[in-house]
Amino acid sequence: STPTDLAHSANRASGHATVTDLVEGDNILWIVTRDAAGNPSAMVRVVLIVDNLPPVLSDMTYTDSTGVPLVLDPSTSSPKTNFTPVTIRGMVDDSLTVVEINGLVAQRDGHDFEVDVPLEIGQNDLQVVATSPNQHVTEDVLEVLRGTIPTVEAIDPPQGSKSYAELQTTI
Repeated sequence: STPTDLAHSANRASGHATVTDLVEGDNILWIVTRDAAGNPSAMVRVVLIVDNLPPVLSDMTYTDSTGVPLVLDPSTSSPKTNFTPVTIRGMVDDSLTVVEINGLVAQRDGHDFEVDVPLEIGQNDLQVVATSPNQHVTEDVLEVLRGTIPTVEAIDPPQGSKSYAELQTTI
């Protein structure tokens, strides 16, 4: 964030006054005062949070436990993986909103959040609940499909035997 100059009036009798528009979510103000000789103080960062609406979640991404982004399953249009847990990342419009997915509280870094969610085999409906400081709530359901990794169950001819070019081998 960069400092913003705000017009203000200073009067020894009435103190300082500043008028600025605030938006929903985080509002970062940088405050610098000046003494009678015009010398500036050190800049101070103040965050004012306006919380009159439910939280807004955005930029949701899914990666598997190896860090690979999940692909959409063509039959369901849901993200699909063969691994667990899945890491869900996203953004929310203020820095104090608590984000939970299936009851797991997400780690926060400013507006960003991240949480690792274990998956069961099959369709997983992940319940997302974002609760703002004034208890405004946004809820959503994220669908993730967990498949299985194919495994070799039998080899014909048995492992260790020789296979010849003219004979058929089934794996």
